[in-house]
Amino acid sequence: MIKVKAFADLTKYISKDGKFETFFDNQGKSVRVKDIVDFYNIPLNDIKIILVNGKDASLETEVNDNDTVTFFSPVGGG
Repeated sequence: MIKVKAFADLTKYISKDGKFETFFDNQGKSVRVKDIVDFYNIPLNDIKIILVNGKDASLETEVNDNDTVTFFSPVGGG
């Protein structure tokens, strides 16, 4: 299992009850971050930062059992 965390506007894609984390069942196989994005139907334009185990990652980064993938949306401000 891969832990998936999403913050700000992105929580709505991974959880219906407002939780910011869930688990993706990779069935013991290596997957790419893009596979997780596609599974949760997260629009690519909504993702600003991707981390795997706390380190910068891309859509092509491979993810394995017990890894954590974190998505952040662009931050607006004034």
